[in-house]
Order: sequence, then C-alpha cells, then structure tokens
Amino acid sequence: QCLNMTIQLESKPSLPVGKDFSTESEEEENGVANGTRLLDCQQAQKLRFVAVVMVLLLYKHMIYPSIPYITNSFFAANHGGGDCASEPDSKPCQQGATDAASWHSVSEASSNILAMLTAVTLGSYSDRVGRLPILQASAALSALIFVSLALHVILGWSLWM
Repeated sequence: QCLNMTIQLESKPSLPVGKDFSTESEEEENGVANGTRLLDCQQAQKLRFVAVVMVLLLYKHMIYPSIPYITNSFFAANHGGGDCASEPDSKPCQQGATDAASWHSVSEASSNILAMLTAVTLGSYSDRVGRLPILQASAALSALIFVSLALHVILGWSLWM
C-alpha cells in the first residue's frame, strides 16, 4: 500500500513569464513549493522497481554465463576433475555434463510437482494475508540463489561445504 511518503528533490524554481504568477496554493497543489518538487509514493515505488530490475539484470549478465561452467566443474570433480573451461572434451567433463543434465531434469520435475501440490494452499493463504508477503518471500528465496552464485563468481567463494 502507498503510505504518505514524500521525497524532496531539489529543482530550480520556474521563472514567471509575463503576468501569469502562480499563487502558493497552486504551487502546493502541483507539488512545487519553495523550489522543491515532491516525489509522491507512486513515483517512489516506480523508482524502487526500476532499481530492483537494474540489480537483477546486472546479476543476470554477470552470473548466468558462468552457471554451465560451475555446474559442469562440480559434477566433473566426481569423475576425476579437470578444467572443463579449457578442456571441455575430456572424459570427466563429458560425464559431468551428463550428470548435470540428469540432476537438472530431476530438479525441474520435482520443482514442478511441488508447485502443483502447493498451489492451492498458497493461493488460500495469499487470500488471507495478501499477495505481497507471498511474493516477498519468493523474491527473498530467489535472491539467495543469485547472491550465492555472485559470491562464487566474483569472490571465488565455494558453493559447496
């Protein structure tokens, strides 16, 4: 919900042209007073949305190209390892890619079955508490994946204990 939130942005006061001078009440109605422009709640929410989208796009373009290498290297380690970036045709990397594809299909299938089983429950729960808490929880859980992959790609931290 939109609270009475206003953010003051500095702007240059407009110079009156001719004999059309605005009164203070007209300036307050337009959100301009004493050289400041008030940013209403909807505009603040739009700016916040744009900022979140920009961060997600940044993560996407930094992390997504590294995901196949990360998963293939992880599964190739079970078959003797090797550097799958420089030698993708090696036997451990090929076996690691096969394992990664198998686990990916199992993961997708279980995710879809879980979504099918919990859809009605989450739908009735969102009717009681609203959609926003459900969406926020989903976004927070999705952000954990992005953050862990970003820490691995940028800082070299291990994803595996």
